[in-house]
Amino acid sequence: MGKNLNLKSEIVRRGLTQRKLAAMTGIPASYISLSINGRFNLDAGEQLKISEVLNVVPSEIFKEALDNDHGNTQGQRVHP
Repeated sequence: MGKNLNLKSEIVRRGLTQRKLAAMTGIPASYISLSINGRFNLDAGEQLKISEVLNVVPSEIFKEALDNDHGNTQGQRVHP
């Protein structure tokens, strides 16, 4: 699983922190951090929540992570 630099860039671009995004979405900040660092797969609902808050299409910020997801070939969720 690769790092999600698109998500990190979008958070920074909007002047947010991971904690602020967590508060806005209800997703634990640790999940967001682990996702950015390529150690956790956010589920589709979590990706949608983040995309809605950031006002972007989910594929814009999660495509890179999905393209680099070679270690999780069966589509299973990887927990921290």
